[in-house]
Amino acid sequence: MRPASPKRSAGRTLRPRGRGRPVRRWIANGRLFTPDGKEAVGHLAVEGGWIADVRFGPPPPPAEVALDAEGLWLFPAFVDVHVHFREPGQTHKETIETGSRAAARGGFATVVMMPNTDPPLDRPERFRAALRQAARTARVRVYGTAAITLDQRGETLVDMAALARLGAVGFTDDGRGIARSDVMRAAFRLARAVDRPILMHSEDAALSAGGVFRPEAPPVRRGVRPWPKVAEAAPLFRDVLLAAEAKARYHVQHVSTALSLEAIALGRRLGADVSAEVTPHHLILTAEDIPDVDPDTPEGRRRLGPYKMNPPLAPAADVDALRRALADGTIDLVATDHAPHAEDEKARPIDRSPFGIVGLETAFPLLFTALVRTGHLTLRRLVEAMSVRPAARFRLPGGRIAPGAPADVVLVDLETPRPVDPATFFSKGKNTPFAGRVLYGWPVATFVAGRVIYADPDRVPPSALRRFGGR
Repeated sequence: MRPASPKRSAGRTLRPRGRGRPVRRWIANGRLFTPDGKEAVGHLAVEGGWIADVRFGPPPPPAEVALDAEGLWLFPAFVDVHVHFREPGQTHKETIETGSRAAARGGFATVVMMPNTDPPLDRPERFRAALRQAARTARVRVYGTAAITLDQRGETLVDMAALARLGAVGFTDDGRGIARSDVMRAAFRLARAVDRPILMHSEDAALSAGGVFRPEAPPVRRGVRPWPKVAEAAPLFRDVLLAAEAKARYHVQHVSTALSLEAIALGRRLGADVSAEVTPHHLILTAEDIPDVDPDTPEGRRRLGPYKMNPPLAPAADVDALRRALADGTIDLVATDHAPHAEDEKARPIDRSPFGIVGLETAFPLLFTALVRTGHLTLRRLVEAMSVRPAARFRLPGGRIAPGAPADVVLVDLETPRPVDPATFFSKGKNTPFAGRVLYGWPVATFVAGRVIYADPDRVPPSALRRFGGR
């Protein structure tokens, strides 16, 4: 984004310090977690795209400070292992360029794209083309998963070896489950052979049967087709058994019910290498929050569209279980499942509108406001779930603040409230159920390899942008 002149805002404006361009550029006076997990004011030196030094106590000499972050938190930039950037084939919804700008604004330095594009990323030439497009247009580090089966039909396995050589970080038919157990068994064995995880959208389509909301959602009483939780859990119980047998890495996507947590626990007891993610919306919204409106009217469709997601929102008891599971580590990490759609698509009749909501630009503020400020989750655990754990699980850069680590960091203001305004989103998608909600914890600046790739123009002056190579 273009640098803008700094203006006084409700929050504190960052101040540039010093002249020239020192070999080491310091971000000074930010709050960090110390190596032993405590909070302290600290200072971070960036050199050549890497973190060169981290200090606590007195700041460096003023002439060496490129950015004064007093009053802000400095975290390892976030890592999202589940995004839909819609390119190729659906660029009216999103592109890699617009999606990556949304990621940068949300504090993410690294994202992993899902392969359910049009056509899907199921062949080496398609996967290679997507990564080349990302290299040309992305603001953040963009990695990709490849499909498990050709055309995502759940029948014939892709050439995992060739796709792994091209850089696929894992394999998934995300958006669809795989019904055939023999195909899944073979997929786990092949994924282990190429040392890549299987990421699974757990859904038995015969059980979900075109459902839209959980049975507890008010629109179900008005005739909207229900989606039982067993449709998510049944294939998950199968897959943890297969993963344990194959000794393969298995990652469960967007867990939404307590029953699915039981399947994950079973897999771990059996020795399976299982990790799990949860989305912000499944941690915050419940089935009971869905508006009780007539789904057959234009106004009803408009209001219900932002609540249609896959898997559906669960009852409050399940949401409580998900929160506890994230807090105690049963659920390893947070992923947004960023799923942009055009406004007219989400306003279709509820049984024909697409599943999904956008999430990159609001993920951290939502979770900080709803869970950390209310005492359900510690700040350290939230940062771990959004940065440390996803980077480690998928062997991606970042996820830590330490000398020698990539200078992928984010500055966050935890004190200044601001409402969610979809009109300001960098994403093409505006489909969110959180419009108007007042949140704390908005990112102020995001760095990738020491370069500013997003800065709030009201908070970061152009001189600071120039010293960190911003645009």
